Amino acid sequence: MRISLIAATLCIILCGCVKERSPHVDIQECEARLSDIPIPLNCKPLARAISEKSFSYTTPKTEPELYSYYIGEMERFGWDMIGNNVADETVILFEKPYKTAIISLRKGRNASLVRIDLIQKNVKNYSVV
Repeated sequence: MRISLIAATLCIILCGCVKERSPHVDIQECEARLSDIPIPLNCKPLARAISEKSFSYTTPKTEPELYSYYIGEMERFGWDMIGNNVADETVILFEKPYKTAIISLRKGRNASLVRIDLIQKNVKNYSVV
């Protein structure tokens, strides 16, 4: 009895130590960096697909709904659409004076996958008037 109690206690302690850290800090930092890019409600961020210049999430919205959402909302956020490719994976390119956003929409089994990548433009090519 005593051995099983010790084993159970050790198991609880070890499980607590190995528990993954919450990805909320990374997600919040990423959302702050992408503050001028709209993200729809009811999306589920993919913690393993977050970096300094990209953010991925799943959503129950369909690809056509997401396409319309980003066309309208990105314009409201001051972005200009510079191109798109609607295929198995829809890609929409948006531009601001110093950066480009690439939004990829992919249909999944139960949800759509959205990936947003930001590219900083070379500031040397722009002059302030």
